[in-house]
This record gives sequence, structure tokens and C-alpha cells, in this order.
Amino acid sequence: MENNHNNGNRSVCDGGSRGAFVVLEGLDRSGKTSQSSKLLSYLEGLGHPTELWRFPDRSTSIGQMISAYLSNQSQLDDHTIHLLYSANRWEKRSLMETQLKSGTTLIVDRYSYSGVAFSSAKGLDFEWCKAPEIGLLAPDLVLYLDIPPEKAAERGGYGGERYEKLEFQRKVAECYLALRDPSWKIIDGCQSMEEIQKQLQQIVLDHVIACKKGRPLSHPCDGKISTDELGGVLKATGSTYTTEELERVMDDIDTDKDGFINLEEFAEFCRSSSNATAESELKEAFDLYDQNKNGLISSAELHQVLNRLGLQCSMEDCERMIESVDSDGDGCVNFNEFQKMMAATVKNENTSTGN
Repeated sequence: MENNHNNGNRSVCDGGSRGAFVVLEGLDRSGKTSQSSKLLSYLEGLGHPTELWRFPDRSTSIGQMISAYLSNQSQLDDHTIHLLYSANRWEKRSLMETQLKSGTTLIVDRYSYSGVAFSSAKGLDFEWCKAPEIGLLAPDLVLYLDIPPEKAAERGGYGGERYEKLEFQRKVAECYLALRDPSWKIIDGCQSMEEIQKQLQQIVLDHVIACKKGRPLSHPCDGKISTDELGGVLKATGSTYTTEELERVMDDIDTDKDGFINLEEFAEFCRSSSNATAESELKEAFDLYDQNKNGLISSAELHQVLNRLGLQCSMEDCERMIESVDSDGDGCVNFNEFQKMMAATVKNENTSTGN
């Protein structure tokens, strides 16, 4: 059902089964809106409770302010409109989590990535643009419809809103490229609508089924790692741990016993791995980052795992971390270089805390 949120009083499932959180992103006129509607019909036809959400949600008072701005009926400072976009997502966060936990899959046309891409394309600081989004739920799947700005400009209705200008869309495309995560599914938006639809259906259905089987809901990026988040990342990288095993790992690392691993505890765990008895644990950590199992960790792999764990780092931060220990200059770190990187992390952490 499109934008029908009246069933938010459904009881939250206790068994872990839930709906999938699927986001479609892309340039204006890339085909997101049409494909979102088709996905809604497809999943409903298979019997999966599904809703279609769109951001900005123009039904709220904040959304109406955004709508007036987009249609050139009002003028707002770039920083102000960015914060309004973010607030529009925040006012739906609680309902979003309720719906997902109740078993409803959400197909979301535009999310935080659009906000960051469009605002940074105006020249706003990239990291500043990302900051208001910290704490929002992370999608299970991001589908990016990739189409050249020139092709999008040829489609009907182009130019009706403020941002639909070719040069600006080129800048947005560059910002999306900087935002892309290795987990995103990139779809060739120049294919026929039917070809795109077929690809999206299979990808989305796989994620819907996985979420129904109990895939943990991604928690907001708050700088802490919960047991569910740790288990979810380990599972995604091919490692299976029982609940009891995960609890033992958490108990070993979580020194303040608040139920989470913070950055200090993570760094201390890495530091303790410098002795011979803990080297195998450090090797396990290395294998977690080394997702393609080639014996090296790239900046993309480091960026993906750290952000999945809720430890916010930009791609540039990850590149600098690797560069600082990359003795052979190959742009990656091997196990020995990884040990040096972890030791440097602990040293920096101790310096910042005055230890």
C-alpha cells in the first residue's frame, strides 16, 4: 500500500522475523519512482506486506515547506533546506522501525543518500551534510539506478523542479559516486523498464526472505557495536557464531558491561592482541575485514566494515589509515601492516584520553 501508515499498531514480532528496508537512489528522472511502484505491486502480489514511502514526505508540515521550496514558491538557505530534509526523515524514523519490526517491507524512494548528494553538490561540506543523518536506520539494501545525466535530461517532465538542471545533476552524480558503498547494487538505468524490473525483483526478494528469516535490523550509527550488530556483520562475512559464542566475545571486549562495544573498548581489544596468545584473535579480526579473502585489506573493505559496525569513518579516513602503515606501497595492508595499524589506533586513543 502506498503511503498508508495506518497499520503501525501491529504487534512487533518477537521471533526476529521482520520486513526489509529497501532504498532506491539515483538522479532525477532515473526511473526510481516507476520502479518503486512496480516493486510494491510485485511484493504485494507474492503476499509480502509492503509499503511504498517517498522522501521528502510532503504530507507533513516540514514536507510542505520542502515542497514549496522545490517548486520555487519559496527561497531558503542551503543549510536550512538540508536540515529540513533531514528532519523530514527523522520525523518518520520511529514509525519506520515499528513497521519493519511488525513484518512490513518498506520500499523507500530516496533516503539520506539523496540529501547528502544534493546538498554537497551545492558546495556544502560533505561531512557536515552527513552529520544530521547519524542515528537514522540503515537500509538492508540500496539500489542505485545508474544513468548518465544527459540521458535523464531527455526524459519527459525534466526541468519541472528546482534541481532538474543538467549541470547540477552532473555534480549530484559525482557526489553519489563518493557516497557509494561496496554493498550497493548498481543497476544500469539505460536498460528497458522490463529488464530493470526483472533485476530488481530478484535482488529485493532475496533480501525480503533473508529478513523474514531473522536478519538483524541495522541499528543507527551511534559509535557503539551491539551483539546483534556484531553477529550481523560476522554473518554477512561468512562467519557463523551461536548466541552463546557472541555473548562470550562481547563479554570479553565490553569492559564497562553496558552491553555495547565502544571505540575505546575496540581499541583496547586490538592492543591486547599484540601478545602471542592473542595473535589468533587478531587474525580473526583481520579476516573479518579481508572480505574477498585475498590476504589484503583495501580501503574499501576497511570503510565498509567500520561503517557497518557503526564506527563512522570516511573513505578518506580509511585511505589515510592504510597509507600510514602501507610499507610496500600497494594501497592495501597485509597482516603485519594490520598489526601496526591497530597498534597506532590504540596509541592515538590513549593520547586523546590522556592515558
